[in-house]
Amino acid sequence: MTYLYQTPIKMPRGSHYGSDYWISYSYKLKRKVCLYSMLEYANFIVLEMNPNVDFFCEQPCKIEENKTARISSSVLDFWVHYQDSSAEFQEVKYSYELVGTGDAAERSQRQIKFQHDWCVENGYKYKVMTEKELYDGPFKIQNLQLLQSHILRLEGLNTFNLRNFFEMIKTRSMSIGEIKEQRILPNDMELSILAYQHYLGNIEIDVKNRPIDNCTEVKVCETKNIIF
Repeated sequence: MTYLYQTPIKMPRGSHYGSDYWISYSYKLKRKVCLYSMLEYANFIVLEMNPNVDFFCEQPCKIEENKTARISSSVLDFWVHYQDSSAEFQEVKYSYELVGTGDAAERSQRQIKFQHDWCVENGYKYKVMTEKELYDGPFKIQNLQLLQSHILRLEGLNTFNLRNFFEMIKTRSMSIGEIKEQRILPNDMELSILAYQHYLGNIEIDVKNRPIDNCTEVKVCETKNIIF
């Protein structure tokens, strides 16, 4: 499939957030992504592990507007394409930047208005993501990091026959420890397989309320009809 935005704009490392710079590999995009703040990284890992997100591109485009002989410009943080074919631009900001009165906060607010107005004028959806949406559970980001690391660690996660596993958990949730005790999944690969099924949206793992361990609950996603 050809997406509207597929190649990120190359950004000078020092022009955005100084030394707060991240490079991570995206399983979804099959390439490395460059991110310019911890909050952008958090947004990346949420998009990466969200089964409803089909594709995304960081720093997708630079928008410009010429007013009174002065050109205003801004690079949007993310373009997101969802499984239902909807799409939106996202800008990542700390919530205090949206309400503050200092110079930095006022610059952020002008940037948000500029981006919002441009998206409205061009028929695009626009959303501002803050730490309140991204860190909506004390362990969410670190748990998603852990799950993603397991997906990247092993190849062939789509080759296992999981019929017996889904038959086992289709009527009730089970802890990861209980699943391991049943020995239905290959030994020492349980969490990698569970991470991949969570990535696909076939199962739900509680990533918000506690660190992932043997007590973490796993259940079949109610919206999924698993067919073998």
